[in-house]
Amino acid sequence: MGNSKTVEVVAAILAFALPVTFYTFGDLVDAFPGILTVRTEDTVDPEGVPAKGEAWPRAEDARPIDAASPVSKVSGEQINAAVEALPQLGAYSGKLSYAMVDAESGEVIAERDSGVNLTPASTMKLLSALAAAKAMGPDATFTTRAVLDGERIVLVGGGDNLLTVKPNETKEGIVRASLASLADQTVQKLKAEGRTSVALAFDDSLFGNDPLNPAWGENGPAGGWVAPITPLGVDGGRADGTKYGAKSADPSLDAAKAFAKLLTERGITVEGDPVRATAPDGARELGTIHSAPLSDLIAHTLLYSDNSLAETLARLAAVRTGHPGTVAGARQAVKAEIDEVAREGGFSIEGLVIADNSGLSKDNRISPSLLAHLTAWASGEAPPEIRDTFALVPIGALTGTLKERFGEVGAEEARGVVRGKTGTLSGTSTLAGTTVLSDGRVVGYAIFAYESKANGYGEARALVDYVASAMISAGGPTPAGLYDAPKSPVDAEPAEGQGQ
Repeated sequence: MGNSKTVEVVAAILAFALPVTFYTFGDLVDAFPGILTVRTEDTVDPEGVPAKGEAWPRAEDARPIDAASPVSKVSGEQINAAVEALPQLGAYSGKLSYAMVDAESGEVIAERDSGVNLTPASTMKLLSALAAAKAMGPDATFTTRAVLDGERIVLVGGGDNLLTVKPNETKEGIVRASLASLADQTVQKLKAEGRTSVALAFDDSLFGNDPLNPAWGENGPAGGWVAPITPLGVDGGRADGTKYGAKSADPSLDAAKAFAKLLTERGITVEGDPVRATAPDGARELGTIHSAPLSDLIAHTLLYSDNSLAETLARLAAVRTGHPGTVAGARQAVKAEIDEVAREGGFSIEGLVIADNSGLSKDNRISPSLLAHLTAWASGEAPPEIRDTFALVPIGALTGTLKERFGEVGAEEARGVVRGKTGTLSGTSTLAGTTVLSDGRVVGYAIFAYESKANGYGEARALVDYVASAMISAGGPTPAGLYDAPKSPVDAEPAEGQGQ
């Protein structure tokens, strides 16, 4: 995990802080084959089809594109014209909106209907991740405790619902806190006192006993898209261990039952079934376990669009900032953090509606303009914890939910260049993040393809890829191959899913 994080940080620095260095090495711009490129060499007979650009007019005094002579500044008119020229746009059955903002100046470079407030799908996770990072910092961890209350043990949830029953387990790149370790600590102290039997309760009051958001609608636990959100749980409430499979009806209770079994296996009789209760102040601590750092949780949320974890991040941000850890409290906390960011960055959150914190709700609303300003600010003038948060999004054709994107002819210019959080709902596809224009400028962008009349989301998602590619290649050759693929914390391919 350490190596992965190092690579991510290096990629972030390249992407956000030093765009000019993209042109330092010829292989980064495909002037010659190099190890950092994500493109493949043309394999056609060189005597058959002319090489790309072979018939272009040549100026004798023209210098090659490199760090000393980047292309001329790309205009908004060039970007808009490149998008309008896409044949896929003419054939698209829905609508398109986008915005692109200079990360250094905050200037809007290009836009199309960018002020309309739209359903963002899973790009909403950017807001939840930003709020969590801002409220708690990347090194924050979350503690699960076992305390003694008279003759019973109380298992107290501290916001970690990714617990494991196995010792020393790392899953999906996240080092899991182990209930087995907590049981070992607890049993050691109980036996030292001569105790061999206890009752067991569990306290999951941190999130206000409010696990379900009505705004999810048909995209809730019944469909496998998200688990009930509790501050105590095993494997994120996944009942069968799969991302979009069955979800636990009560993750806290399931965690308590697993803990009871572990105690029994270690020689402590647990009398009766676990019950929900509140641990009293001053109850004696028997053991503690700690989650992975927040930065790891954010990385997984953004790379693989984990709905349950995104909702949990918002609840934790709410608790840390003095809001209730409820559905409403999470909405209020995230909106308050985004409003503060917007005021600092000099842009407005007018029209922002946060119905849920993972993007599953169709009632969320945000404009491409706000999202592009937000990503531009976060990659430019933002404090390190915010820049680090936005550096954890997938890289086009290399990582996370963008790993299998930009493969079509005409969309490949974005491979290795675009960074972004994906969003998918029926008839809608979104992408928001940062990229580099052909003139070397770092920009924040947001693209919304919506109201597609085609079945599913395939048409909308394809258009987003073509638009992203057109934007970054407008005005000159694309600075391709900017990123080497960092080591992924998950070997398996990301599963397709609602809200992704």
